[in-house]
Amino acid sequence: MKRIFLLFLIFTCATASAQVYRRTGPDGQVYFSDRPGPDAEKVDVTPAQAISLPPVPEQADTTAQPGTGTPGQQEEAASLYTEFNIVSPASEEAVRANDGNVTVQLSLQPELATGHTITLKIDGEDGKGTRSADSMAIELNNLSRGRHSVEAMVIDDQGRVLIQAGPVSFHVLRVAR
Repeated sequence: MKRIFLLFLIFTCATASAQVYRRTGPDGQVYFSDRPGPDAEKVDVTPAQAISLPPVPEQADTTAQPGTGTPGQQEEAASLYTEFNIVSPASEEAVRANDGNVTVQLSLQPELATGHTITLKIDGEDGKGTRSADSMAIELNNLSRGRHSVEAMVIDDQGRVLIQAGPVSFHVLRVAR
């Protein structure tokens, strides 16, 4: 750890255009300083190499997955929603739920259109019993303790997935009985 810190100091000093001096102490340890001493020798530090990377395109955590239909219908349906996120539970959050009930909070922009539904998949299983026509808060009942994952999808009246959020993994903490 000390050596890493010393290397950090060397590079920090180099970027500040300061001189670096090295000396060996009576205990055999090597010391670096920005001040010359009677037995210190000057160290030539080359500037740190820097590279420029192209900007990384921003990726949203939502993906549009149009289903069947004509290409024009698919594009129109996929562009209807601009943002869909699972707000709660957060990724890798530990949720205290002794009764096993966890509320999934969703955020959708713009609002859910008429005829569209939200479907959840819990632990990769189809959540056909967990649908909501208008609520952005869906309660999951009697989850076992441990790790779970949830995905949310907006589905149109023809069964096409328009936009998807997640998966988000979380941990249910509940009293063992």
